[in-house]
Amino acid sequence: MTKTKLETFMKKYFLGGLHDEIRWTSKDGTLTVSEMTSDKKLMTYVEMSKFDAFKDVEFVIKDTSKLKAMISPLSENITIELVSGDDDVNRIVQMYIADETLKSEYQTGDSEHLPPKPKVNNIPSYDVEVKLTEEFVGRFMKSKAALSDVNLFTLIMSKKKNKLEMVLGYSSNNNTDRIVLGLDTVEGKDTLKAPINFSANVLKEILAANSEVKDAVLKVSEQGLAYLEFINDDFKARYYMIKIPVED
Repeated sequence: MTKTKLETFMKKYFLGGLHDEIRWTSKDGTLTVSEMTSDKKLMTYVEMSKFDAFKDVEFVIKDTSKLKAMISPLSENITIELVSGDDDVNRIVQMYIADETLKSEYQTGDSEHLPPKPKVNNIPSYDVEVKLTEEFVGRFMKSKAALSDVNLFTLIMSKKKNKLEMVLGYSSNNNTDRIVLGLDTVEGKDTLKAPINFSANVLKEILAANSEVKDAVLKVSEQGLAYLEFINDDFKARYYMIKIPVED
């Protein structure tokens, strides 16, 4: 397989370090990751199809950041070999990733201390759908860079325009530096009864990891769930963000 394809897979779940220790699951020619962050505010599901580098198996990548660094020196065409433990052929203890002249030997981890894989049940209907156009994504990324210390974005109805807006730096007392972004919404999915807050840092990482996908949609339920899906070539990435309460 190609190094670029494997690096793209890792980028879509790693999200700047939000998911570092995770499980790789290979089944029927598809490699997947399905994990929840420790604060339970983000669930990530990434799928890479047309994958035949190794058999159906599940094992732990205990340090994705190190694996990314170890893959970096390799040339584009790579092979992957899994090494089983002496006591159990189904327990993967090493992964060899090699090109024509260089081989990286990565020590895998154990899954005993990892929580069960997350499941999304009883998904509510979405009240808002925001079009993540190329223009919006660019303006959001620049706005987040300008307010690097702001951790949240708020979706709120403008009192003057009666339109949905996204605010970085929102506070009900108005005594904050803030940036207000206008939104392009799906007709009939453009109103909220009350402000709702999610992690701006997480959204930034998700958008950066899926920058090749144009015109995705951010779906939000007033019950406290935001959902993003990105599909491109052999990749499908889905993200569920949980609302974050704010203390003014």
